[in-house]
Order: sequence, then structure tokens, then C-alpha cells
Amino acid sequence: MARTVSPLTVAALAEVESEPSRFWPIFQRLESSIGSFWQVNDGGVHAALRSAKAKGWVSVAPGEDGRDVYAITPSGAKMLARWREQAEFDVPPLRDDMYVRLLYGSPVPDLTFGVEGKIAETRAKLREIRRLRDKADSTLASLAYDGVVRHLETQLDWLVDVHAHLMEIDTTATSAVGGGGHP
Repeated sequence: MARTVSPLTVAALAEVESEPSRFWPIFQRLESSIGSFWQVNDGGVHAALRSAKAKGWVSVAPGEDGRDVYAITPSGAKMLARWREQAEFDVPPLRDDMYVRLLYGSPVPDLTFGVEGKIAETRAKLREIRRLRDKADSTLASLAYDGVVRHLETQLDWLVDVHAHLMEIDTTATSAVGGGGHP
């Protein structure tokens, strides 16, 4: 099966499969399960649920309080089962403005500040993912979080190297300017 279903739609379907719910609890469960490594926002989740409804994978009916409750349909359960059986994985594109800034020469002080922020952000995310991995309730969940940890550790190592090189460049440029030479 070629990838025609967004990972967010699959995750939303899996949440609805485990427990038919109103939008907000679905959103909160997605945020706590995949939000540490996937951008989860209410607009994206609404779009995923609308898409699933349009394809007949979820039904929507008013709950006791009159608010919509999403439930997986037999067609949605079948699609989810097929998706779980497939062995295809997409290699995500490398899209990071940091690479573009390095290639096209943002000023070193600006890059240094940005890298310091990315280092702090990556360290915080690593702490959170490690916490989730330690609390994982299945081997597969643990493996997923471990993959994210390894990715972030590699990114952090690279960021620390970039920071060291930027500091070296900044020091060299400052020495050249202070000494009256031209860089």
C-alpha cells in the first residue's frame, strides 16, 4: 500500500479505535503520545479527522452532551489493519533552516545565538523523550521513543560541534578586526 494516509490520520484513527471520543480528548492523547516527535496542533488533528470521515473510516455522532463523538468504522479498522501490516517507510526529507543558514552565510553571532537556542531545545526534548521511553507500556513504543532519542542525540552532537566551530570563527574574526588585519 503506497503511503496515501498521513501519519497523523493514522494516529488519530488508532486513538479513536482504542476509545471513541470527542475531539479534545483525542487531541490530548495525540499530543501526549506523538507530540514529542510529531507536530500536533488542533487544526491538523481536525483535518485528519475530517479526512478520515470523508473516507468513511470514522463516524461522527452526537454524544450525551450533544458534542460530536468520533468512532472508528469497520472500513477504518480494516484500513488501519492494512496500514499496520505494510512494510514501507518513508525517509523524511531533511528540511531545516539551520542548513540553509550555514550554507548561505548568516552572520556568525546570529547563528551562534540560534544554535545555542537549538541546543537548549534539543536537550529539553531529549529529557522529555527519555522520560516517555522509560514509561513506555510496550516494546514497540519503547523502540519508537528510542529511535527519537538516538536521532536527537545525533542532532545534539552535531549542534555542539557547530557551536564550537562558530565560536572559533567568531574568535578568529574578532582577533583579525582587533589586530587591524582584514579577514
